[in-house]
Amino acid sequence: MLGSLLIAFGLLTASFASDLVSLILFYGVVAGTGSGLAYTPSVTFIAVYFVRYRVIVNGLILAAPGIGVLAGPYLLRWLIETQGWRLALAACGALMLHMCVLSALLFTPPGEGSSASCTCIRKKDIAKGQLVKVDMLLTRDPNLESRTNWKMSELGSVLLTDSVVWTVEKPSKDETMSLMQRLTNLLRLRFMWIMCLNQFLLYAGYSVNSILFPSYAQSVGVAFSDLPALYTVYGTTMIVSRVTAGFVFNLLPQHHVTIYLVLQLCVALVLLLLPLYGLNLQLLFFAQFLIGLTYGPVFLLVTPMLISQVGMDNLPVAFGTLMLCCGVGYIIAPPIGGLMYDIFGDYKVSYHIAGSTIALAALSVIPLLFLKVDDKKKDEKFNETTLLSPSDADAESDGLVTKHSNGSASSFLTGKTSNPSLLSTAPPVSELTETWELESASSFREV
Repeated sequence: MLGSLLIAFGLLTASFASDLVSLILFYGVVAGTGSGLAYTPSVTFIAVYFVRYRVIVNGLILAAPGIGVLAGPYLLRWLIETQGWRLALAACGALMLHMCVLSALLFTPPGEGSSASCTCIRKKDIAKGQLVKVDMLLTRDPNLESRTNWKMSELGSVLLTDSVVWTVEKPSKDETMSLMQRLTNLLRLRFMWIMCLNQFLLYAGYSVNSILFPSYAQSVGVAFSDLPALYTVYGTTMIVSRVTAGFVFNLLPQHHVTIYLVLQLCVALVLLLLPLYGLNLQLLFFAQFLIGLTYGPVFLLVTPMLISQVGMDNLPVAFGTLMLCCGVGYIIAPPIGGLMYDIFGDYKVSYHIAGSTIALAALSVIPLLFLKVDDKKKDEKFNETTLLSPSDADAESDGLVTKHSNGSASSFLTGKTSNPSLLSTAPPVSELTETWELESASSFREV
């Protein structure tokens, strides 16, 4: 909401600018700050509402900008030609105020802090197939991805009898952690450094196309009045590619990094060769189709990749850090592209540099294919809450660790057993990840 207000204020004020400095201040700094504030939460809070179909929803939501790209140029061209650029900026500012209204309609995700029931299975009842309900205060935990999406927040006074097999998750890291603590922990992960470099290079390369494409199109003979049609092709392709990719990527979670790399290589190839084949309006239609097809789906994978490594609690800070790197790339690259035009007299070198930069961005992702397992182990340590564990002897005497007849052991504190076959008699439940064994009510209350 704050971001939309800043964008609206910046654009409305820029429409009254009398010099270039004022235009840069209000259009660039004020509206740009609002855009940064609005964009990050608009991407990250989607992940809070959806777990199993998160990538599909990402595709649907991120396809919406394609509609703006499709229709926006026609509206802006009409406003500029009939009313002038000042009124066009003011109209855009008024449109941005609708974001504030729509933001007010958002609601807390269902299940946040609500009371629910947790199903417990008593060992003596397993053979009979009986389930015992135990009322607990549960809260939704988006960190759990496709696993069970509930965690215990308060134990209350619950009496558990006999041996109970109970499905719960380890608590997440303290939500009161400061911003600097989160950022410090994130920057300890090699994954974050690789993604920051990748986003910097990707945005640096693509920003050259974003800023210079209209000028390039006119340099090869495309009329100004035909430019909106080019963006219509790009917007339409982006809509279709992002929606389709959302469904496809959701089925291939284990291949997200590989897909992310290949898509960027394709974008790099399209832009690197664009000066060689984009020589008229028809070929530029084809180029915009290829850009929308390859570049459109790239950002569907950023959010799930971040969640898999840093967790939901740290997603906003991690995503904001990546957007900072993107912004730096967006500031640096376009002036360099313009400088290349001033030196060589055409846009070929600019596009070659842009494509090469995106190729480097793709190559920078390669280490993620090898660091995935290592960083996942760090992430588990990063997210879990440290518990003070008693010694094995004390734990066994207090009933916290159970010794089985076959020599294996299970611990309430760690939620793990050294012999998973002991749990094979439990009925199959698709979204359960850990089984904790509680041997006595007294032990439960002590913990």
